[in-house]
Parts: sequence; C-alpha cells; structure tokens
Amino acid sequence: MSQSFSKIWVAVIAAVFIIGGILVWHYDWFPEEKTGAPEIKELKLNLKTTKLATIPIGLYAEHITFGPNGKKVAYAAEKEEKWYIILNGEEHGPYENICWGTEPTFSSDGERFAYGAKRESEYFIVLDGIEKRTYDNVYCFHFSPDGENYSYKAKRGDEIFIVLNGEEGKPYDRIWHSAFSPDGKSFVYKAKQGDNFFVVLDGKEMGPYDNILSEIPVFSSNSEKLAYAAEEEGKQFVVINGKKEKGYDNIWDITFSPDSENLAYAARKGKFSFTILNGKEGESYYENLWGLIFSPDSKRFAFKVQQKIEGELKEFAVLDGKIGEKYSTVSWLTFGPDSRKFAYRADESRIIIFDEKKSTIYDGMGMLAFSPDSNNLAYAMEENFKNFIALNGEKVRPYDFLATNLTFTSDSKYLYYGIQISNEVWWIVDKIENFK
Repeated sequence: MSQSFSKIWVAVIAAVFIIGGILVWHYDWFPEEKTGAPEIKELKLNLKTTKLATIPIGLYAEHITFGPNGKKVAYAAEKEEKWYIILNGEEHGPYENICWGTEPTFSSDGERFAYGAKRESEYFIVLDGIEKRTYDNVYCFHFSPDGENYSYKAKRGDEIFIVLNGEEGKPYDRIWHSAFSPDGKSFVYKAKQGDNFFVVLDGKEMGPYDNILSEIPVFSSNSEKLAYAAEEEGKQFVVINGKKEKGYDNIWDITFSPDSENLAYAARKGKFSFTILNGKEGESYYENLWGLIFSPDSKRFAFKVQQKIEGELKEFAVLDGKIGEKYSTVSWLTFGPDSRKFAYRADESRIIIFDEKKSTIYDGMGMLAFSPDSNNLAYAMEENFKNFIALNGEKVRPYDFLATNLTFTSDSKYLYYGIQISNEVWWIVDKIENFK
C-alpha cells in the first residue's frame, strides 16, 4: 500500500460505514443514495459524544471505519514498513499490506468485523479475529444486511470465484461486484466466461448473454424481485425475474420503488433518452437523464436531466413530470421521509434547492440527510476552506474529515456521525433541540 496517501492529518480518509458503504469526504464524492432502501434493524446506539481514538503523531493511517452503533472504530496504520489494523486501540498484525477493496468493515449491528490482509505474498480475510484461507488475492468483502452471512471474491491462478460463508463457488474468467438481497437470504453477482455473460443467483446461472449492463443486479425491497439489464444482438433490455422486457439502444439506472410494486429505468432510442415506468415509455424525451428515485411512499417520482439549452449545457430536476429550474449541475435528489419534501444540490454542489427555495451559496456541499419526521435537513458543507456540519441552514460543528453518513435517530431527536479533527477520531451525537 503506497505511502502517497500521506499522514492522517493531511490524508483524504476513506471510511466505511455499513449503512452507507465506502465514503470519502469531498462534496462530489459521496455516492447518491436511493430513497426507500430497506431499513437495517434498530441499533443499540451510543448516544453520547465520544472520542474513540487518538492517532499517534507521525503514524501513517488510512481507512478510518466506524462501527454503525458508534461504539467501535478501526483504522489501518503503517509502522516500520509493516501494516496493522487498530481496533478500539488493540493492534492486529503485522501484515505486509492491507488489501485494497477489503478495507476494515463492520456488520450492520457492529458486532462482527472483517478486513483483508497480505502476509508472505498470500492474501486472506480476517473475520472476527480469525484468519481465513489464503489465496493469490482477495477482493470486495461484504456482510449481508442482517450480518449473518458474508462473501468476497478470491483469485487462485487464473481462476476468480466467489467465497460465500467460506465455501468456494464456480470459477469464472471475471466476476463483478456481488449483492445480498435485503432479507439476506439470496445472493447474486455478474460473471463472464469466455465471450458469455451470466447473472448468478444463489448458484444458478441466468444467461448466457452477449453483455450484462448492470454492474450489480437490483433486488426489490421485499427481496422477491430481481432486475438487471442485458444485451443480445445489439439490443439492450431489462430482465425481471427471468422475463425479458422490450429492447432499446441503451438501458441504465434500474430502480424499484420502496413498496416493490414499481420498476423504473432510463432508456435511449436514437438520440433521445426517456424513462420507462412499469413497462410504459415516458412522454417526454431528453438528451440525457439519470438519478431515478421514488419517494418513500412510492407515489412520487423524480430524476435529473442534462440538456443543451441555447448552446449551453444545463441540468435540472424533473419531479412528478414538472421541470425544475436550470442549473450548471444538479445532484443528490432526495425526498423527505414524509414524501412531501424534496431537496437536491445544484450549481457545482454550492447551493441546496429545498422545496424550490435556494440556500446560501457555499464553496462546496456533501451529502444531504432528512430526519425521519422530515422537519430537519442536515448536510456537510465547505466555507472559506473549512468544513462544517450544517442543520437547517445553520453551521453546527467544524471538522477536518467526515467519515460516515449523517444519520438521525428514529425519533428525530439526535443527529449522529463520525468525524476526524486533527489526529482525534470522534463519534458525535448532536441533540437537535439545542440548535433550534
């Protein structure tokens, strides 16, 4: 692992938070989330602001990772040309390296912990403190949503295969990312053997196809439906539970509604893009569109469009068929949990549009997060080269790096997140009423 990531106080810290995946602070680097994803079971949260770690001055450290309940923190550290994992102050190692793509990760309840490491040219996963079987390489470890199952990719010679709960699957020439169903009972991935592409669901191959466009096939929230985009003879189409839909020139952005009753995706025919909702083509045509989302009640629908207007490239949100104001960029379309409120970032992530009202102009902006009662909007922002957490337009707390999602408790009384300030790593719990 290169030292070019630099020391902890100047590094851009990669952080894993089980609810949100791998996150890196920068106002354009947080992946946009789909509203209405299945909720992970209620955590036994640490509701007290707590300093969880102090990084020794001069120590190289990467991959700060918070347990989702705020009680544990881990990071990788280099010392005397060896690598270690530090978990709540306890040192694990030494290793030659910590595997890229298998950085420290916690299960959804914070009780299980895993990472990938290298020793004597062999790679292996360390799960709950136990070193697993060695391979030529390991990649992409992840737990199921309930934390009961786990998987990763492994390489032995020219063969690449999935390891699911310790059992090796069929080898392929190439395997992409994999996913568990929301209930944790099914497992799917995209694979290639020779010139043929397959979707492999619970060990059963679907295909072959000329290509599979979906990086990861998509499960519905109730885990009963699986959809992906495939290609045959130059035409692309969506496959839902094994049934092909109509073919188009291009298909992308497959999205189920939270109630699992609706399926939307974007398609292109010739020069124009449009939405497909439950098999029906939208009536409006655009140059480019993406970012399809449903409201939590599954009754509203939004996406963003990029189009040249009077010779200038503009972006705008389309909400329930209504075109919004044009900006240089639009991102992070977000519904409030009540499905009535709607917000997004605009103009190079420098302003927030909240129910058609513009915020103050900032230097940059990160993720947006509504409270469950939809009365509060939190976000990360940058002003005069300083980073802050903001709540309802007011700066709440400065920080150097944000290492988790911004998340509210289910009663909307607290906002919690993990940050790094100088060489200290903090779990922060802000009481909302203190900022009203």
